[in-house]
Amino acid sequence: MRRTTGEKLELIRLVEGSDLSVRQTLRERRLNRSTFYAWYRRYTQRGRAELEPQPGAGRRVWNRIPPRMRQRVVDAALADLGLIRSRGHFPKGGYDVHDGTLNEIETTASAVYGGVQGG
Repeated sequence: MRRTTGEKLELIRLVEGSDLSVRQTLRERRLNRSTFYAWYRRYTQRGRAELEPQPGAGRRVWNRIPPRMRQRVVDAALADLGLIRSRGHFPKGGYDVHDGTLNEIETTASAVYGGVQGG
């Protein structure tokens, strides 16, 4: 739950003025200590303006292929698929591949990547 600048400042003042320990006060308010201390550090170092909501970094996924590389990867995989189909095994391995498996790979690639066709 994102809090407004006013709510953050109110929580900081509440903790500062409380007779209870910081831990107890934050527990009653259901606020994580690390979150509070991050706010408090920014507030004490740079003032109220630093409590403004920070823009998110976006939804980054560590293992997502960047869009500019995705098509190159698919093209390379489908080129290898053509090689697999013509030879009946993986180029650098001794694994047998059945036609049903190859069709499944092509169908999946087509569904996922919108009509990408292999050779």
